[in-house]
Amino acid sequence: MGLRGSAVQHTSSVWKKIWRVKVPYRIQLFTWKALHGAIPVRDILHHRIHIPSMICPICHMEPETILHALVTCDKVENVWRISDLNVRTESFKDKTFLDWVNYWMDGNNEDLLASVMTLMWSIWCSRNNLLFNGRTDNERSIIHHAHSMYPNIGPRRMILGSNLNRYGSPHTSWNPPPQGWIKANTDGAWDSSSLHGGLGLVLRNHNNIFLFAAAIFCYASSAEETEVRAIWTAMRKARELKVKKLLIESDAAFLVDQLNRKEFCGVWNTDAYFKDIQDWWIEFEDVKFVYIPRTCNLVAHDTAAWAKNSCYMICSGQHRLSGCYQPYRKTVLICRFLSLLI
Repeated sequence: MGLRGSAVQHTSSVWKKIWRVKVPYRIQLFTWKALHGAIPVRDILHHRIHIPSMICPICHMEPETILHALVTCDKVENVWRISDLNVRTESFKDKTFLDWVNYWMDGNNEDLLASVMTLMWSIWCSRNNLLFNGRTDNERSIIHHAHSMYPNIGPRRMILGSNLNRYGSPHTSWNPPPQGWIKANTDGAWDSSSLHGGLGLVLRNHNNIFLFAAAIFCYASSAEETEVRAIWTAMRKARELKVKKLLIESDAAFLVDQLNRKEFCGVWNTDAYFKDIQDWWIEFEDVKFVYIPRTCNLVAHDTAAWAKNSCYMICSGQHRLSGCYQPYRKTVLICRFLSLLI
């Protein structure tokens, strides 16, 4: 029935550490609920509302407790093993979920705890995708989803090794699009404490000629919101430039997957952007969304980070993006910055 007895005894220290971690609020709340035995795994539902089976819907071998669903299920173990954390979870099978969380709290490393919390959230989302949507996510997509939800820029980012590229791309640097196409590289940056966000986008043609770039500051409620808004802004600009064939590259794998499946439903802060993307899609001769690793997306990444940290909105190119704030001296600075990057 969850961790009612052991968890409540340690609320003061545990909860303070959870709320300090700089991850989206939904992930903090999810971790808090998991420690309270308040997420609907089958073991809990079997005892509370008497569902017929408590067996895990993923491995079909053991009762689905919270610890099993998020940590020790055989298929979940693979996710933890190949992640940046590189942890073997079988030693926790005779422990409690609180023991697991305390294990990561002992070092007082908030970045490390953020990685664990975001990966648990992504594992739970994948579990629900299987149960309610009939979709099976592989280990790599689960890790990339967790990575996209982790807003802090630092050495403990949740990343795959270089040999585990999401789509097997051999490229480690930016490559021009095919002739006749325009490539838009996009990225978002977000700080959960200030809610400051940054959008970065760069448009170039097959000759590697720079057409347009923007560093746009915004307020946002989540990391995924900034990623969606960056793609939305790139498509809007491409429409203004009368682009016929548009190739959009992003290092947000979960978002690229969603758009390639043509699933245009978002949450409260992203749904309107998805609906615009759906409507605009048909105005192009062709649109492609491609995942690339961070090493191929550094210009957009650094531009988004600049916008988030500087709180300015700057556009550079022959055509300005309507609504951008462009003080002259700041425009000169960011144009020089972009020219060095590109």
